[in-house]
Amino acid sequence: MWRWRGNNSAPDQASTSVIDQGCELEGHLTFTGTLVLNGKFRGEIFSSDTLLVGETGQAEAEVQVGIAIVSGQVTGNIIARERVDIALLRCCLLKDRTECAVTGDGQRSRCGNS
Repeated sequence: MWRWRGNNSAPDQASTSVIDQGCELEGHLTFTGTLVLNGKFRGEIFSSDTLLVGETGQAEAEVQVGIAIVSGQVTGNIIARERVDIALLRCCLLKDRTECAVTGDGQRSRCGNS
């Protein structure tokens, strides 16, 4: 396990972390600030801050965040305290059903079982 030996200051809410193309992770992920996902993740994501799934990002996850911005692919459930922005009009694949997708500008698309 890696341990940071820097100062013991509080986490920076404005910090940005990146899981880039070529990276694949699995497990329970928590973060502060903004997380940019351009790689692949499977598991659970929890934060009160911002998750940005880039166009190349793929998540098979249960997501609970403050803000979710999705341009890539998310398979699972997204719960956001503030908002979910879906940059590209696409269906969100949930565990048991396909729901209607809503774009960032509020347009709706009928798809799947909705």
